[in-house]
Amino acid sequence: MKRGVASDPTARRLKSEAGIQRVPSPRLDLFVVRKFLDEADGAALCELIDANRRPSTIADDQGIAQFRTSETCDLDPANPLVARVQLRLSQLTGIPLSHAEPLQGQRYAPGQEFRPHTDTFNPGVADFLLNCAEAGQRSWTA
Repeated sequence: MKRGVASDPTARRLKSEAGIQRVPSPRLDLFVVRKFLDEADGAALCELIDANRRPSTIADDQGIAQFRTSETCDLDPANPLVARVQLRLSQLTGIPLSHAEPLQGQRYAPGQEFRPHTDTFNPGVADFLLNCAEAGQRSWTA
């Protein structure tokens, strides 16, 4: 059964918030939050990402060359800006901070990509057991 706006509390919450737009699609719940960060915080977050980025990895490496070519930054939750962003995401989605993964920033240079994928793990495979045993499956990506 497909999860949808009518059945998911986070989707219902986002749909009801003023200023949040839902992208019309029968295949996924996708929302746009404009001006989530002000210009100064956005620039500061980009500086953090640029200063600490590393080649991106993937959880389920199936041996496909160049599947993901971006760079990733593991953002420090002790940084006041990162903590504010985490709190804002929690408040926006209604998902407690205790259920959130650490924040990462992604950098894609022209021509870099992350080929089609999902941000969830397939039940019954090793990566599901490894990544979901303690905290469960991902339900939203922000």
